[in-house]
Amino acid sequence: MAQYKLHYFDSAGAAEHIRMAFAVSGIEFEDCRIPFAEFPAKKAEFPLGQVPVLELKKDGSMITQGYAILRYVGSLNPSVGLYPADALDRLRVDEVMDIVKDIHVKVAASMKMNDDMKMAVRKALAEEEIPFTFGKLDKMVGDKKFCTGDKMTIADLLLSNMMEVFSSGYIDGLPTTVCDPYTNLKRVQANVFSDSRVSSWKDKRQGDRKFAMVSCDSAVVGLTCSLFMVLKLHYFDAANRGEPIRLAFAISGIKFDDVRVARGDWAAKKAANIYPMNQLPVLEFEDGTMASQSTAILRYVGSLNPSVNLYPDDPRQRLRVDEMLGIVTDVRGKIGPTVHMTDEAQKAAARKELGETTLPFYFGRIEKIMGEHKYSAGDNLTIADLDLVGVLEWLSSGILTGIPADIVAGFPLLFNLQKLVGSHPAVALWREKREVKE
Repeated sequence: MAQYKLHYFDSAGAAEHIRMAFAVSGIEFEDCRIPFAEFPAKKAEFPLGQVPVLELKKDGSMITQGYAILRYVGSLNPSVGLYPADALDRLRVDEVMDIVKDIHVKVAASMKMNDDMKMAVRKALAEEEIPFTFGKLDKMVGDKKFCTGDKMTIADLLLSNMMEVFSSGYIDGLPTTVCDPYTNLKRVQANVFSDSRVSSWKDKRQGDRKFAMVSCDSAVVGLTCSLFMVLKLHYFDAANRGEPIRLAFAISGIKFDDVRVARGDWAAKKAANIYPMNQLPVLEFEDGTMASQSTAILRYVGSLNPSVNLYPDDPRQRLRVDEMLGIVTDVRGKIGPTVHMTDEAQKAAARKELGETTLPFYFGRIEKIMGEHKYSAGDNLTIADLDLVGVLEWLSSGILTGIPADIVAGFPLLFNLQKLVGSHPAVALWREKREVKE
C-alpha cells in the first residue's frame, strides 16, 4: 500500500517533476488528480489553500511547498541518488533548482494578471529574463550529461518539466521555441526523457498532456562537509537575504569571510560579470568557484555542523524545515515587488493589501503549522527560523512604509520566535560585532 498521496491538478505544472521523482526512485504513491472545477470547494482542505500537497498516509499529515516535497521524495531512495548525500553536491543541485525557481515564480505570477499586463510580462520573460537566466545556466551546465554532472538529479527533472511546459504552447505569449537556443539544456532534457524510468512513467500517464503553472516555492538540503575550508559570503552591507546566512555561520561556529559589497560598486561588478547570475548573495569557495541562490546557500551552511543541527539529517524533519522555508520565500515574493514600484499610489495600495490581508493570512497559517512548538518547524532552532525572523525584522524595521511596523505583535507565536532567535547568544554576539548599516 502506498505511503504517500500527492495532491495536484490533472496537469504537469508544479507536480510532474515530483511524480517523475517517485517513478525514478521506484516508490509507490497515490497520484490524486483534482479537477480544476472542483478545487474551489477543496481549497480549505489544504494547509495553505494551494497544491501540490504531499499527504503522509501514516498519520494523515500534509506538507505544502512543491520544491520541499521534491527534495524529500528525491532523498527517499539513496541508492538512486536523485538528491545526493554529499553537502557540496546538494548545494550544486539546489543552486540549479533555485535558478529555475526564479523563472517559475515570474511565470506563475503572470497567471493572475489581466491580459494586457500578462502579455507585457511574458514578452519581457521571452525576450529578456529567460534568455538571461537560461543563457547563464546553459553556460554553467557546459558539456555535462546532466545539470550538475554525470548523474540525474531532481534539478534535471525540474528543469526538464519546465522546458516541456514552455515548449507546449500552453503559456500564451511565450514562443514554443523559447528554449531552443540553449543546446546544453536541451541535451539535459533529452537525457532525462530517454531514461527508461522516466519514459515508462510518461507512457503510463500518456493522457496527461495538460500543462499548468499554478504554484511555486523553493527549498533545499545538505549534509556534512569539512569545517576547515574558509568560505566567503558576498552580499551588501544590509540584512535581507544575507543576514540569515551570516547567522547560520555564527550559530554553527564556522569562520567565514563576510564580504560586504558597497552599493556604489555594484554596477561595476555586474558589468564585469563577476558573479554567476549577476546577483547576490554568493558563496565563494577556496578554489574560487561560486554558488548563487540564497536559500540553497542557507541550507548548505546549516548542514556544515551536524552537532548544531540547524538543518536536520532526518528526511522528515528536513521536509518540515523546507516547507517553512518555502512559505517564507512566498512571503518575500509578495513583499519584494513593492520595493521596486515607482508609482507611489500603486505602492501604497499594494502595501495596504499586504498589511491588511496577505501577511495576516500567511502569518496565521504559519502559527497554525507551529502549533505548540516554540520554533517554526518543531522544537529546535533551524535555518527556517533564521529566514523567517529575517522577514519579521524587515517588517518591524519600519522601512516598508505602508505596512504597520508592529504587524508581528498581532501574532504571539511569531513575536516570541523573533525574541527567541534574537536572544540566542551567538546571534546577540554576531549582531554586536557586525551590525548592518542598511
